[in-house]
Amino acid sequence: MEFLILLGLIIINGVLAMSELAVVSANTARLDERAENGDQNAAVASELADDPNRFLSTVQIGITLVGIASGAFGGTALSGGIADFLSANLPISESLASQLAVGVIILMTTYLSLVIGELVPKRIALSNPEGVSSFIARPMRLLSRITAPIVWLLSKSTELIARLLGVQGDDNNFITDFEVIALMREGIESGEFDTEEHKMVKGALELDDIRTREIMTPRTNIVWFDKNADEETVRDTLRNTRYSAYPICDGEVDNVIGVVRSKDLLHQIIIEGKLDLSAAMREPFFVPEAAIAADVLQKFKTTSVHTAVIVDEYGGTAGILTLTDIVEEVLGDLDMQDVEPVQRKDGSWLIDGQYPIIDMPTIFDGFDVPEDEVRDYQTVAGFVLKRIGHIPETSDTVDWGAYRIEVMDMDGKRVDKVLVSDIPDAE
Repeated sequence: MEFLILLGLIIINGVLAMSELAVVSANTARLDERAENGDQNAAVASELADDPNRFLSTVQIGITLVGIASGAFGGTALSGGIADFLSANLPISESLASQLAVGVIILMTTYLSLVIGELVPKRIALSNPEGVSSFIARPMRLLSRITAPIVWLLSKSTELIARLLGVQGDDNNFITDFEVIALMREGIESGEFDTEEHKMVKGALELDDIRTREIMTPRTNIVWFDKNADEETVRDTLRNTRYSAYPICDGEVDNVIGVVRSKDLLHQIIIEGKLDLSAAMREPFFVPEAAIAADVLQKFKTTSVHTAVIVDEYGGTAGILTLTDIVEEVLGDLDMQDVEPVQRKDGSWLIDGQYPIIDMPTIFDGFDVPEDEVRDYQTVAGFVLKRIGHIPETSDTVDWGAYRIEVMDMDGKRVDKVLVSDIPDAE
């Protein structure tokens, strides 16, 4: 009978240990999902997980009391019987039999406490934390309410002693972007997510670190309408380009006075049979080039024109940023134009001038961009201009490490195509 009582205490300890690990390990998002589907036990488990300090204090009180009771009961109730058995069956004194009995009790209690009271319950908790935490949620909440006065006393005592020792509390109960990305990687390995979902989540989280100047269309590539442009010029531009919106300027690109949407012009052509830029023009949306992409995205939600004019520190037009540019940072490149590097038969690479400079090391080993220039440009064209120091001409070359970069084509003052090849005998 005494042994069964001791075993019962150890099982209670195991239940408490299992409850502690299950609630701590449970995914609160999954518990909330179960609760939304009508699982009331999961709602209680989520409530316990939201207040871990109170719950863990309750569990610790229970484990401590059970441990003390097990030690006291095992030492007094079982040692006498085992000592009598040993002295009756072995040629030893009663004193030695009592000492051996205490040793047997210690070994047996330790073994049962580790296996039944710790290891097995914790293995069960880890195998299904949401299910186990939901199963024991209501009894643990009841126990938490019963022990609330003791928990309050212990909590205040702990805070007082910690304050006297100079220990300050630090609330680190938050999830970082890095942890979310790491969890997504684990989800890919387990099959819960695919690679594209991981890329989208990563891209969305990185919007807070991207400046508008890094993803905008530079001013040299802007297609715009003069406010006095004739109808034939507008129609010709619409036929040869496929943009969703165009800036309207007064004489030059630095004087943006409005933005016109392609669909508004198309509506005029179909319904009215003529074009009127002033009637279709909308108020421009100006953004500094140092603005964060995520902030611009929020502003796009409040305007019908999803095209922002990026201005530099001098008030001039630095470029154009559209909703599509931001979406591409999350979903990947949506542009149908082929700007990917092409390797020729002789081993050289033909590269678009707008190719991101940060991607060059993925193709060319040892192609490192100086750290002090990482904010000066974002494209291969910018890298070439930085090295040459003037507007290049076709056939101008730049040697960088083991590679030679030759300007193959110019689009006005813009570097359109470059050819990257190995420098013979370069180390």
